[in-house]
Amino acid sequence: WDKVPQGWCSWYFYFTTPDEKESVSNAHALKEMLPEYIEWIQIDDGYQKAVGDWTENDRFKNGLNTLVKKINELGFKAGIWVAPFIASEHSDLFKNEQDWFVKDVDGRFSVVGENPLWLGKFYALDLTHPEVISHIESVFKKLKEEGFEYFKIDFLYHACLEGVRQNKRMTRGQTLRRGLEAIRRAVGDAFILGCGAPLGPSIGIVNAMRIGNDIATVWKYDWGGGVYQCAINTMSRAILHDRWWINDGDCVLVRQDDNNLTLDEIKLWLSVVALSGGSIMLSDRIMEVSQERIHVLEKILPVYRRGGIAIDSLVEAEPRLFALPIETPLGRWAVVAAINLTEKPVGVSFSLSEIGLDEGAFHHVFDFWDERYEGLIEGNVELMGLKPHSCRLLCIRPAGDIPDVLGTSMHFTQGAVELSQLEWNPEKRALRVIVARTTNEPEAIFFVFGENWTPERAYISDEQVKIEIIAPEVVAVRHQFKQGQIVRLEFAK
Repeated sequence: WDKVPQGWCSWYFYFTTPDEKESVSNAHALKEMLPEYIEWIQIDDGYQKAVGDWTENDRFKNGLNTLVKKINELGFKAGIWVAPFIASEHSDLFKNEQDWFVKDVDGRFSVVGENPLWLGKFYALDLTHPEVISHIESVFKKLKEEGFEYFKIDFLYHACLEGVRQNKRMTRGQTLRRGLEAIRRAVGDAFILGCGAPLGPSIGIVNAMRIGNDIATVWKYDWGGGVYQCAINTMSRAILHDRWWINDGDCVLVRQDDNNLTLDEIKLWLSVVALSGGSIMLSDRIMEVSQERIHVLEKILPVYRRGGIAIDSLVEAEPRLFALPIETPLGRWAVVAAINLTEKPVGVSFSLSEIGLDEGAFHHVFDFWDERYEGLIEGNVELMGLKPHSCRLLCIRPAGDIPDVLGTSMHFTQGAVELSQLEWNPEKRALRVIVARTTNEPEAIFFVFGENWTPERAYISDEQVKIEIIAPEVVAVRHQFKQGQIVRLEFAK
C-alpha cells in the first residue's frame, strides 16, 4: 500500500452511538482544521442493526451510500468497521442460520464472548462452512458497492477459538486465513486493517494490523488498555512495520475535555505513534478540540513512514528508547524518544552508536517538545530526572564546522518533512533553506553555529525578519511559513 492511513475514527468518542450527522460534522471540521493531512473518515461499531447484521440502523436512516457520498464530496474516503466472524445473540444472522456457528463437544453453541455494549453474548461463525464463506463475501461486496474503501475488521481471533466445526481437518489457523481470504476476494485492492487477530495467519492479506491494546483517555486500565500498554506494544512490535504490514498502534486522542491524560502523557503517545511510522487515526469530536491541541497534533502530521527501533525492548519490560535514524539530502541525524513509563523519575542514558550515529564525533542535542538546546555531546547522551509518564523527544545531529539547521518546531522529524533544501554559500556566508509546508501557526527553524560565527541578518523570501536568540550559538527564525518560502540566515564577515 503506497500511503500510510491518516484519518478519523468514530470509536473513542461516540463508541456504539455514531450517527450520520455527527460523522459528517467531524468531516467538515477536519476539512477546515487539517485539510492537507486527513484522507479517511472511518465509521466504527454502532452503525449496524446488530453485530452480525451489517446493514444500517436508524441513526443512518438515509443509508450508508448517502453517508459515503457526503464524505467523498468533502474530499475524503470512507471506511467502516466490521466484526465479520462473530454474531450477537440478538442478530437475525444467529437466529436464522444456526447451522453456521461453532459448537462445543456437546453440540451446544460455543459462547465466545459477552459484551455489555452489545447487550449480551456473541458466537463465532464456522469458517470451514462453505455457506458461511459465501455469506462473508456477500457482506463485504455489498459494503464495497456502498463506496467504502477501508475496512477495519475486528474480533478476528474468535474465528479460531476451540470448538467443533464442519470441516474437522482444517487447523484453526487455516480456518482464520480462509475467512480473511474471502474478505480480500470481496473487497479487491481496498485497504484492510486487521484488529484482534492472530498475527501469522494474517500475513499477506491485511494491509495494516493493530499490534496492541485499545487506547483510552487514561494512562492505564487494569484490563490492559490505555497509553501505558499501547506504548509498550507499539515499541515492542515496531520491527513488524513495513515488513509484514503497516503497524497500527491505535488512535491518538488530544481532546482537552473529558480526558484523564495529562499533556505530557498525550505527547508521549504522539511521539511513540509518530516514531512508529504507522497509521495516525484521530478519534476525538473534532469540533470540540481546541486550536492549541490541534497545533500539538499537527506536529506529527504527515506520517513519516520509516519506522523507529525500540533499542531496549528485548531487555526492558518498559522500553525507554525509541529511535528513528533519518537520512535525507539535508543530512543524516536521529530522532530519539527517551520515555519514562514508570511512576518515579528516572535517568536515561544511551550511546550514539546505539542509535546509528558516530560516537566518536560531536553531536548537537535539541529537545523538540520543549524547543530547548541541550548542548554538544560526544559518545553518550545522559538524561537525568525524566518525569513519570513523560517523554523527551530529541533531535541528535552531527556537529560541523559551518552553521547548520538544528531542528524545527514544525514536525517531529525536524527537517525530513518540512524542509526541502539546505545550502551553504561560503562566499556570502549565508545558510539557505526552503520550507516544504504551510503552517497554521507561527513556527520556528532553529540554527546552530560555532563560536567563530555571528548571525547578522535573516530573511524570508528576501524580506528581513527578526532573529530570536535561543542559547549561545543557537538562534531561531519564527514565522507563519508558506510552502516554498526561502529562509536565509547571513553571518558577519
